[in-house]
Amino acid sequence: MIKGLKIISFLLIVSAVGFLYNVVYKSSHNTYFSNFFIENIRHVLFNINLTSAHKSITPSAGTTTTETPEDILRRGDSIIFLETSDRMHLPSLVLCALESAARVYPDRHVFFFMKGINHTASQDNEEVILRHYPTLSSLNNIHIVPLIMEDIFNSTPLFPWYKKINATKEPHWIHVSADGCRLALIWKYGGIYMDTDIISIYPIPHYDFLAGESNKYSSNGVYGFPAQHNFTWTCMEDFVQNYNGCVTGTG
Repeated sequence: MIKGLKIISFLLIVSAVGFLYNVVYKSSHNTYFSNFFIENIRHVLFNINLTSAHKSITPSAGTTTTETPEDILRRGDSIIFLETSDRMHLPSLVLCALESAARVYPDRHVFFFMKGINHTASQDNEEVILRHYPTLSSLNNIHIVPLIMEDIFNSTPLFPWYKKINATKEPHWIHVSADGCRLALIWKYGGIYMDTDIISIYPIPHYDFLAGESNKYSSNGVYGFPAQHNFTWTCMEDFVQNYNGCVTGTG
């Protein structure tokens, strides 16, 4: 009886090994599958290391600090995300983008500006808001703050444009306002801006950079500059001068 069980166990192990061989190695001609498999394994191992590093260099959950979000932003090395719609139910992709940035940049702060929380009670603090997003609440370097466009555009070339525009008549307001907000925030505070569909795997080794979209154009989905950089100021001036609310991407 025991001998029979040993034989059956051996055959099951051989079958399992054969299955893994077929899945991993015989699919190696499929580049997408191979890269997906390897990158996901690498990502898991990378995040295990980052989790321990994150706990060792960020404040503990009970630590208090006198620094305001504004003070932290003015350090100039934050990662900035935006949500210019009023939605509060965040898709998994957005939550993944925020969490991956917080883990990949454990020594930097991740700010998520949300228009939807402008309408919440002023007494609500970050801890209360973060409780709505359990996957983010354990990360000490994530801050969810109100997106108040008048404050963001103030003292920039975008402010007069914002004051005279009627947002209710703009067909692409969510998108064009996001374009303007990212420029104003990076000009004011510096740091890296990222779209909420960008998943961080490794840190970007530059503080001032653009990402190429083609051989003629750069992307505004991710970029980084120090505060008060001439380039971001010029971009805001160009935004206002060439703005066409009927066409997305012209701001």
